[in-house]
Amino acid sequence: MGGFAIFLSIFSVAWLGQASQPAVPLGPTCLDGEMGFAIRPPADAKVVRHGPDEPGQRPALFQLVSFPVPQRGWALAVQVMRTPPGEPIADAAERIVERTVKHLGLTLLDRRPQQVDGREAIRLSARGPFGGTEIYLLSAVVVATETKRFVVEFSGPAADVAKLGDTFEAILDSFRVLITSSDEVALRRASQAAVRLLPSIVAQGMADQLVPTSYYRLLSDGKDMGYMVVSERVRSLRGAAGVQVVERGWLFEPTGEIKRIENDLFVSNDLNQERWVNRVHQIGVATQQRSRGYALTRVEGVRRGDTLLVAHSVGPTPTLSSDKVFGLSSDYLPQALIRLLPRFLVGGKTDPVAFTCYDTKGSGLVTRRYDPVGWDAIELDGKSVSGYRLEDRLGLMASPAVMWVDRQGRLLRVRTGPIDMILTDKTKIDLLYKTRRAEAEAELTQLVEAARRR
Repeated sequence: MGGFAIFLSIFSVAWLGQASQPAVPLGPTCLDGEMGFAIRPPADAKVVRHGPDEPGQRPALFQLVSFPVPQRGWALAVQVMRTPPGEPIADAAERIVERTVKHLGLTLLDRRPQQVDGREAIRLSARGPFGGTEIYLLSAVVVATETKRFVVEFSGPAADVAKLGDTFEAILDSFRVLITSSDEVALRRASQAAVRLLPSIVAQGMADQLVPTSYYRLLSDGKDMGYMVVSERVRSLRGAAGVQVVERGWLFEPTGEIKRIENDLFVSNDLNQERWVNRVHQIGVATQQRSRGYALTRVEGVRRGDTLLVAHSVGPTPTLSSDKVFGLSSDYLPQALIRLLPRFLVGGKTDPVAFTCYDTKGSGLVTRRYDPVGWDAIELDGKSVSGYRLEDRLGLMASPAVMWVDRQGRLLRVRTGPIDMILTDKTKIDLLYKTRRAEAEAELTQLVEAARRR
């Protein structure tokens, strides 16, 4: 919850073998469970997720994960393209030529068949002036399912043509398609179930589902590293009646870095309006050469009907610096309702449900699937209690975050990889963190005031 959002987006796994030798080292395999692929990008690449048809993107019917290599001026991207059932891959490749090569004003150099991950694919290469420089673009259109094609694109300065070609071959050798047609059918059914569930949530009402303030320990590999306090209340915002979830927490990293988490999440009773603000105050580690640094990351979302506006900002005294607008589908799940959703799943039907949600970490819309599993005996602060198990994952492929809730749907425990969030009480939190919290609050106040004076 909050800074520990209950999902896994993209993570690294080991991958065996690599037939081609790249011109630059490749990093560990990135497995994207939401889109259903695995790939090894260049070692110095970053990971950025985009939603489909975002403002400023070239026109395309894609979801996109990109791996920019700014030091070299290179860019790697993996895109999902929807196609009619059984459409020849040549037709999909022609659309890439139209949407990408011609749209960018490049000259197509080559188009030829190729096998990628043992699948039918077509490889394209193009070259031309773009953004004040001569660029070289390599693309591979790969068959994934009957209605899905992956498009792997790699580009950089034309002067690097040899290095780009060798590196692209190695990247394609690493590419794996992880999703199947049956997976897509299952996800579609889960999405349809989610669409049916949302009106019943509106009819049942959220106000009667709220619980008292909850206190959670945050642990990494069994070691305490912070806590979260979650409060819920009925609230009206700009004339709309609804509920608000307020999360406040502290993280004390083993490195000495400290984070203050502040999340305020509102959704109207009819689910058509929402407003949320996520703030993370980051206190850096002091060294002999410098004092502790300070940065504030703020993400704010406002929904009106079928549109979501999201603004991101980073800095000591951030201003809203980058906005994105998203069109929302009928299976969209508001941020506040993500926290409350288990209360409408516990003890009910066992069919999975899949929602479109905004991912504050990846800055885009993603699919999150929830699988009700059943009752478990779990340990909670040294006691054995009964908890209803739900699994939360991106799409179909990602490893799940596992949560357990009580009969009212109140969160008891969440496990995401090595991270645990465990229900406790205020007395335990004060015993563990009262002194460290007071010191951190004083230091944060000084850093914020100093940032405002600059």
